[in-house]
Amino acid sequence: MPPFDAFVINLDGSDDRLSEIAQNLAACGIGFSRVAAVDGRLRPPEADPDYDAPAARAEMGRELMGGEIGCFKSHRRALEAFLASGAAFGLVLEDDAELLPETAEVLGAALDWLAARPGWRLINIGHPELRFATPLARFGGHQLVAAHYAPMGAFAILWSRAAAAEFLALSARIGAPVDNALQNWLCRAGGGLAFAPPLARVTDAASVIDDTPRDAKPARGAYRRGWNYGLAKQRRLWRNKLWAWAHKTGLVR
Repeated sequence: MPPFDAFVINLDGSDDRLSEIAQNLAACGIGFSRVAAVDGRLRPPEADPDYDAPAARAEMGRELMGGEIGCFKSHRRALEAFLASGAAFGLVLEDDAELLPETAEVLGAALDWLAARPGWRLINIGHPELRFATPLARFGGHQLVAAHYAPMGAFAILWSRAAAAEFLALSARIGAPVDNALQNWLCRAGGGLAFAPPLARVTDAASVIDDTPRDAKPARGAYRRGWNYGLAKQRRLWRNKLWAWAHKTGLVR
């Protein structure tokens, strides 16, 4: 048995996607629990009591879309399920993830190695980010790195219990998409790891939980942009790079 529990975020009615990832995980020797996704695609963002519009305008330079809020809340729901399970580690997957056959073996070896090295929070197994990275150890053909400039993307993440509880506490109010919130937090706090090459990829299936029908709203990133959109983007970029550089050089720990 893998030394972690797996949780798959899946929207009601997306049976084909659930079947596909179930087959993939079975081939990897990984069981899972399904987490019903929150569908926010056609709900006005301002109708959600957890949405912090002023924070979104300040951080992102735009309003969030309903699908982005639903995606964030789906990840929060998965983390709550993980903590309720009592498992030591939780692998949270979106249902368009596809894992490599060696995933369970590599993660097991990495967790054994990390047991004597506290301070890490999570491992993004789907997005390698080698800028500002520090190599840690190799497991088979996969290099584990300290990803000081945390990867964007949240479709396949192995969480520690402490990190899941910490992120739930700081994200009760939603003022950015979940991948931005994760990057902002990990660049500042540190403790984010990744594999190169990654252990997972996104399938060709189109996004569901964070997507909005094309005829309903404009594309993500172009939705209700404010005058400060470009400035906010550059501020996020350089702020996170400075935090990453500080962690990489040991100025902060």
